[in-house]
Amino acid sequence: GKIQFHPERYTEMYLHWMENIRDWCISRQLWWGHQIPAWYCMDCHPENFDESGKLLRRESPIVQKTAPDKCPRCGSTRLVRDPDVLDTWFSSAIWPHTVLGWPRQTDELRLFYPTDVLITAQEILYLWVARMVMTGLYFRGDIPFREVYIHATVLNKEGKRMSKSLGTGIDPLELIDKYGADALRWSLLQQAGMQQSVRFYEERVVSARNFANKVWNATRFVLMNLEGADLDALRVMGAQPADALDRWILSRLQRTIQTIEDALGRYCFDDGANALYEFIWSEVCDWYIEAVKPRLHDPARRAQTQAMLLYLFDRLLRLLHPYMPHMTQELWQAIGATDAEPSLGRARFPVADPALIDPDAEAEVAQVFEGIRAIRNLRAEVKITPGVAIPAVWVNPTDDASAERLQRHAATIGHLAWCQEVRFGQPTERALMNPADGAEVYLPIAGLVDVARERERLQKELAKLEAEIKQVQARLRNPQFVERAKPEVVQETRAQERDLLDRHARLKARLEQLQE
Repeated sequence: GKIQFHPERYTEMYLHWMENIRDWCISRQLWWGHQIPAWYCMDCHPENFDESGKLLRRESPIVQKTAPDKCPRCGSTRLVRDPDVLDTWFSSAIWPHTVLGWPRQTDELRLFYPTDVLITAQEILYLWVARMVMTGLYFRGDIPFREVYIHATVLNKEGKRMSKSLGTGIDPLELIDKYGADALRWSLLQQAGMQQSVRFYEERVVSARNFANKVWNATRFVLMNLEGADLDALRVMGAQPADALDRWILSRLQRTIQTIEDALGRYCFDDGANALYEFIWSEVCDWYIEAVKPRLHDPARRAQTQAMLLYLFDRLLRLLHPYMPHMTQELWQAIGATDAEPSLGRARFPVADPALIDPDAEAEVAQVFEGIRAIRNLRAEVKITPGVAIPAVWVNPTDDASAERLQRHAATIGHLAWCQEVRFGQPTERALMNPADGAEVYLPIAGLVDVARERERLQKELAKLEAEIKQVQARLRNPQFVERAKPEVVQETRAQERDLLDRHARLKARLEQLQE
């Protein structure tokens, strides 16, 4: 049809109601509303009134737009207007065209009717949406909007409908005072997709506040490293990738823009929010910013790195603005505002550039980061504090292509894995090993690990794991459990067994390395 519903399932519900439509009583006995334009003559039909002149029956009304001077039938001026008002939903039904000036033929009405999209709740699909369509077609000869997004109903954490009378509601102003408006908005948009209902947890707002802090601090870091720089010159320089890491972040940015554009087009605001969260928190903050910090201290690379960061955060703030408008606007004034685009509300939304999508750079950097994660995991296993530099690690590539890639990024590996030297090849000393993509990474343990104490710890962990494995396998060998338990419970138990066996194998391999 001419109107598209999101989610699609509401189309059938809407059509079912329209095909089985019933009469609608449009009068209400309320203090406020559009008074019904009907008058009754006290002389023509005295039976309609009581002795005090109160209207009792509604027969032979005089209906017209403006108040009549006299009765068109008998000429009497003793006319009484109907005291009832129109149903609220009747008044609301004409909202799309009345706010644009109807019944006058205004420029706004010609320009903006029909509108693009209506965002509303499922419980007023019939009360409001259907009636706006009916009145729009009747009075304007056209639909009032092209798309309708039915958002989910927000329930409390127990799954109950929020209600003041039941005490199940929340005061959003209290949450805003506590966490900020953007945090509350983000926590809701992260769930705003095609669901019929979502549960509200304050913990989500806390998480959103932490994400806002992450964005704020990352932008402040960039601004701190732009002090004294000519921002206009850096904007002219733009994004000029110097290596695979730069090409990787630009490629990931384009893919994120594509994901957000697709998500917003489908009214899946949650998909867009999750893509932004993963890109900003993990790829930009945890990896890219940390990786380029040494460049900012290198005079030969500082300007190019500044230009890359300025370009990147310019795009990030634009992408994030629909989700966190207040914070992004504040940061924009410091990092992105120009005479042409003084406000994010007037700035162009990013458009993906397919030419910047670089699968080779993505694969190369992903391999480097996996190697770094493998080294970090080894450090964590032997309780070496993150950020504390260790003398060296070994990286033993399994093929020539991996060797070329990893050696090219040796400085980045050393910086992000907190080690003073990255050596390539087989270790010449006792070391712990982790497999990675295209390589094995080794952590020399001399001077870092008390071997005897570490063996003792691993043996205790193995004994504990073996006891857990024994319990889980006993349940799975019990025919009554397998036959009577719910299938999903049996599946979960089998998955638990696989996880325990995998952990056991890894710990056993680590113990064997220490015994060699």
